[in-house]
Amino acid sequence: MGTRAFAVLFACLIFSLGLSASQADAQTRRAFLVGNQNYKDGNIQQLRRTINDARDLARDLEEIGFDKKNIKVVTDVKDKNAFDKKFNAFLQTVNTGDTVFFYVSGHGVGVEADQNNYLLFTDVKSPFAYVRAQLPEKDRRDAALINYRVRQYLDAYNRDEIPLSCVSTKEIEQKLYERRPKTVIMIIDACRTLAAATRMRTRTHAPAAAFSPSRHRLGTSSSSIRRRSASRQSRVFLPSIRAAIRSSPRFCVTS
Repeated sequence: MGTRAFAVLFACLIFSLGLSASQADAQTRRAFLVGNQNYKDGNIQQLRRTINDARDLARDLEEIGFDKKNIKVVTDVKDKNAFDKKFNAFLQTVNTGDTVFFYVSGHGVGVEADQNNYLLFTDVKSPFAYVRAQLPEKDRRDAALINYRVRQYLDAYNRDEIPLSCVSTKEIEQKLYERRPKTVIMIIDACRTLAAATRMRTRTHAPAAAFSPSRHRLGTSSSSIRRRSASRQSRVFLPSIRAAIRSSPRFCVTS
C-alpha cells in the first residue's frame, strides 16, 4: 500500500455552509476519529501509531473546547459495514449549525478509473491475496505467477474488493454535507497508492475535487509528518483546528 513515511497524504478540508448567525451561535462541536492499525493481510504494511494518534487527538480536542461526550473514537474498523454502522450513528447526533471534526489515520488507496480515494479498513485483502483467491488451487503457491496476474485482475479488485473493505472520501463528505453543519474539518492521514486500470505503477494522488460548498485545503509536507512522529503527533494540528473553529474558513496553513 506504499511506504508510509514518504507517501503520507495529509489533507484538511474546511467547509462552510453559510448559515445564519442564530444557527452559528447554537453550534456544538463534535468529532469522529478513526485509527486503523492492525491490518490482517500480511502483504499490507502494518502501522504502529495510528490508534494512539486518534486517542491523543481526542484528548487534544478536549483542550480546545470539545466536550468529551461528543468525541467518538473508533479503532481497527474491519470493513465498510462496520464503519457505516458507527459513522451513521454519529451522524444522527449532528445538528444543523454544528462544527464537525473528522479524522482518520490508516492506509488509503486511490482508484484512477473512477477518480475516487478510499480509506482502507483492516479486513481488506491486498491485490496479491485477492488474485491468489481467484486462481486454481494448483497455482496458489506460485508467488511469481500471482504477481504476474495482478495486472489482469486489477479492475475486478477495484470493483469487488475496494467497495466492501473501504469507504470513499466522497461518500464521507456527502454524508456530512447532508447533516448541514456550519463547519467541517476533515483530516486524512493516510498513505496512498494509485491503482491505474491499465498499468501497474504508483504515485501519490491528491483527492479529486468533490463536495460543494466552499472548500479550503490545509497541507503539510511529508517532512513535517515525519517530525511529529517523535512526540504527540496530533498536536501539530491544534493551531489549524483552533483557527478553523474561531474564524472564517478562508485560510491556509503551511508546514
